[in-house]
Amino acid sequence: VAKALVGARELYSKGSSSLLEIEVDSGNHQKLIVVGDLHGQINDLLWILHIHGLPNPAGAQYLFNGDFVDRGEYGMEVLTLLCTMKCLWPNSVHLNRGNHETLNANIAYGFAPECIHKYSNEMMQICQWLFEALPLVHIVTSKEASAWATQAGYPTVKIMVVHGGLP
Repeated sequence: VAKALVGARELYSKGSSSLLEIEVDSGNHQKLIVVGDLHGQINDLLWILHIHGLPNPAGAQYLFNGDFVDRGEYGMEVLTLLCTMKCLWPNSVHLNRGNHETLNANIAYGFAPECIHKYSNEMMQICQWLFEALPLVHIVTSKEASAWATQAGYPTVKIMVVHGGLP
């Protein structure tokens, strides 16, 4: 578990930017699925992956837009799966920090006790270390959509994805 969290953190600390860009039609990606507010609901995550497929360079690309933990019983499992997928498919899985990826929210809404009960205080520190490295914003672009927009007389297509309620 720690290896997945640390691996994901290392991927984000290389760029160390709070704003990253995703090109939807880079490589052979067929679609971008934006997912928000899993709140520790592992069954929801598994259902989404079942419906849209696992992330991969020739298929689905995912942007998880914060609030992975708190409230639900399986915050650690959700976080571990997201980080494992990020390590396996770094260009097909993207994570944004939400307002529940903070220590205060984790204490108030249940992730801190869950993490400490299932693992340890040290694991909770690793989670916070990861959360602090996550970007706040992704800018989504598409060459295909931008080419169409330019031909139609519109500006380049860019979509900003940020989690609401950031502290």
